[in-house]
Amino acid sequence: MRQFVQQAVCLLAIMLLAANTASAQSFTRPSATSVDFTCADGKHYILDFYGPNIVRLFSDPAGGQMRQPEATPPAEILVKNPRRDVGTISVSEVAGGYWAAQTTKMKVKVRKADGIIVLYDAEGHHLVTQMEPTLFEPARTSVVLSCKPSEYFFGGGVQNGRFSHRGRVIAIENTNNWVDGGVTSPAPFFWSTGGYAIMPYTFRPGKYDFGATNTAQVRLTHDTSYLDLFLMVNQGCVPLLRDYYQLTGNPVLLPKFGFYEGHLNAYTKTIGLRNPPLKRRPQMPTCPPYPPLHTMLPWVGSWAPMAPFSLRTGYVTRSRRLTTAAYARALMVNLKAATSSLHAPS
Repeated sequence: MRQFVQQAVCLLAIMLLAANTASAQSFTRPSATSVDFTCADGKHYILDFYGPNIVRLFSDPAGGQMRQPEATPPAEILVKNPRRDVGTISVSEVAGGYWAAQTTKMKVKVRKADGIIVLYDAEGHHLVTQMEPTLFEPARTSVVLSCKPSEYFFGGGVQNGRFSHRGRVIAIENTNNWVDGGVTSPAPFFWSTGGYAIMPYTFRPGKYDFGATNTAQVRLTHDTSYLDLFLMVNQGCVPLLRDYYQLTGNPVLLPKFGFYEGHLNAYTKTIGLRNPPLKRRPQMPTCPPYPPLHTMLPWVGSWAPMAPFSLRTGYVTRSRRLTTAAYARALMVNLKAATSSLHAPS
């Protein structure tokens, strides 16, 4: 009799545990564009679609709600209206212990046990898989993704000395270093030749390891206590950049007459550092009635005193010819085009 009671109690405990686990694994629809998944480990993962091929993934282990990232002084990453019509979002349970949220352009699978995601395009082609559960630390969050042998990665803002990041670690922070390996204008965004792009929604510093530590993995780390990033699905650089611009706004494009001939200081300063600077800056030659060269090429003034004298005089000679030619041809053409465009009918 005692053995029977013990077996009955154990069976009841197993049934209650299974019921609790089943009830813990669920999803809700807070809005027409979002899905809130509750996984077996108790964490919530929210998918919020900003378009049929753009989705925001959010999870805060402390229970915080979706919010804008903090910045000092206050700043915003997204434009005022970053959303496009999503269409129909279907959510269902699929084989292997996953949920699937699907639009006409993408499918995101979320594992019920721990929130691991798998990303597909509209045709069902696999793009990327999260290799392990998101690691939440008090002041850092890390995501590890799969990396295909033929996959390459681009982005991260101004990463001096490189543009293709496969096999490298890049910093998403301003190191104020203008030579090789420095970062001066970071951007928390990258796109992959595998057909997707990711934009972590944060102002906090980070590091992206594109297979330097493990050739089969990409590790994204930011100094935040929660996960917040955008996933974009598209083929090719231009479509993925357009998705990025949908969220952040189009880049500033100056008119032709707004460009100048060089950015010399940032990339040649280290040459001059091996030579002592002159005590007195030499007079920059001009071509009256033209203005001084440093007004035509703004960075010449800061670069010239640091360069070897022979290089400096040769550069000035070439710049003088360039300035003369610019006034004779290009500058007049550009000004004429600017003037005519101002009076052109709209």
